[in-house]
Amino acid sequence: MRFTLSWQKFLNKISKKKLVIAAFIFITIIFWSIRLWRFEELMTFSSDQTLFLNEVWRMIETRKIRLVGPMVISKIIEGRGFFAGPLLYYLLTPLAFLTNWDVVSMTKLFMMIWWLTGVSLFFWIGKSKGWWIGLSAYLLYTFFPYLLTYNRLLWNPSFLPFLGVFFFWLLFLIRQESRLRLWLGLGLIVGLGINFHYGALVWVLIVFGFWLYGLVKKKWGLVAILLLVVGIIIGDLPWLLFELRHKFYNFSAIFFFFIHSREREIDPRSFVFPLVPLIFWTWGIFISIFIKKSKFLALSLFILVFGVFFLMIDWNQTEGVGMPKNWNVLKQKEVANKICEDIGNYPFEVASTINGDTRATDLRWWLGREDCQPLGVEEYNQAVVLYLVAPESRPPEKETVWEINSLRPFEIEKEVDLGDGYIFYKLRRLPKEN
Repeated sequence: MRFTLSWQKFLNKISKKKLVIAAFIFITIIFWSIRLWRFEELMTFSSDQTLFLNEVWRMIETRKIRLVGPMVISKIIEGRGFFAGPLLYYLLTPLAFLTNWDVVSMTKLFMMIWWLTGVSLFFWIGKSKGWWIGLSAYLLYTFFPYLLTYNRLLWNPSFLPFLGVFFFWLLFLIRQESRLRLWLGLGLIVGLGINFHYGALVWVLIVFGFWLYGLVKKKWGLVAILLLVVGIIIGDLPWLLFELRHKFYNFSAIFFFFIHSREREIDPRSFVFPLVPLIFWTWGIFISIFIKKSKFLALSLFILVFGVFFLMIDWNQTEGVGMPKNWNVLKQKEVANKICEDIGNYPFEVASTINGDTRATDLRWWLGREDCQPLGVEEYNQAVVLYLVAPESRPPEKETVWEINSLRPFEIEKEVDLGDGYIFYKLRRLPKEN
């Protein structure tokens, strides 16, 4: 009788494990399906991504390792700006070789970091609060509308949620075990996070408050903070080497920004991304309390939250985050193909007035891929032909941007309707009247 009961318990345990594995696989399929659906239409490829890839290309071409990454464009004051760390460039390099510089494939592979974040949340929360609660967090993360739109672009803050899982896991582990060597690992995570994006500075505030709490409770002392600093230095070493070689340029630029900036607004994304794991950890705590009181009530809450997330997703979206309305990779490729099919033996340029990127760096990337490169971004006055993408509301005859003015006088040789309110023009320079 005892043997029969033990065997039944064993079978029940095995069947529960299989159900968890099956549910995990099912959620994973959903995760990738909703992100790969209409991928080229919804991925983001704009001036930021072309900047990243061009910098990686220069790094490989010159065989010089960069010590800084992209400039924080939104924080430039009076021509001065500061730079993020170069780790993004280091990670994009192998992706570029693996995909032969195919930015669509690179972005798909890059999306692995978002999936690994979801998997890490599942294991972290599942091991602590229960595997079904871990699965609920994984499913909610899959449909979290705020993050979903950012999954389809090459972007340095994308690493903060993934690193954040290990940051908060180490914090909780230190609170339980109080081992000094864990502070070194915590510092390493913070340093890596800062290297990717300044938003990780929120971790510095959290960990400093955490250390002060432990200092008051006499759990740890100065050795812990020293190990933390050493870890941060190791994690952000290239950036710090740049500072030493350039008289602390970034530190002075950051200080200059906070002193002279008139706009005190802070992009909330800078702090949401590093705190993503804490959001889902809080969900795990909250739902576990509900389960103890009523499983039906807990299930109802999960369905409600899931339903809200699902309804908040814009399933009719026509472009990637940050892209002009109805402008996407499909249209970029279409325009690039039209240009490559049309070019002759004359110097030409390309421009766009659909957003602030008037020199059309996105189109330049695709033209380079097709081996029909235009003149440089400072050589518009040397072009015979200018290919222009413009909204219907901004005809070239009335345009005032330098890229078009430098071609005057010109004639419209070709005009093609791209749909969705965009026009493709071929402008040819006319001889100037004496």
